[in-house]
Amino acid sequence: MLEFDDYLGLERIDLAPYRLVVFIGRSGSGKSTAIGHLLRNHPSFRGRESVLLRRPSFSGPGEIPGVVVVDDLVEPRELGVVLEQLRSGRTLLVASHLGAAWYRILSLFVPTILFRTDADEAKIGRYLASRGVAASEDATRAYVRRFGATYTDAEIILERYPGRSFDDALGRFTRYCEVKVHPVGA
Repeated sequence: MLEFDDYLGLERIDLAPYRLVVFIGRSGSGKSTAIGHLLRNHPSFRGRESVLLRRPSFSGPGEIPGVVVVDDLVEPRELGVVLEQLRSGRTLLVASHLGAAWYRILSLFVPTILFRTDADEAKIGRYLASRGVAASEDATRAYVRRFGATYTDAEIILERYPGRSFDDALGRFTRYCEVKVHPVGA
């Protein structure tokens, strides 16, 4: 198991004042992993009781503890769950595909902090290096520009073209393959 890459600097931030902590990014960019890390290791959350509300139902037990994890928000209508939980006085950790603007509105009413998980080129470089895969900065930059800083897409590329440098695998993949994104539930 790879060590957690704190590319967002979570360990240096006091998150106790925030009631809404949101990780925004593409699938496979580490949103849920960051939330899991906070719950296990961060002083603001470690040892606190929590419950996970997962798509699509977002239903949970009647008695919900102080920390609610809402995993994988995809559609704006799903923000109703966030509003409901915030009105109940709970702290939320949210993994979301929705844009930051949706949460900036909420930040007018509740202390909110946002983290973008799919933009850091360096994290992909470190990830590839940890797997023993050679990658130039140019290839890593091109990859993030096209796919975002996602671990999942990097894995797909390496699976398709194993035993090659990332530069070569990415070049072949973009030349001969296509990734299609389908909406959830489609």
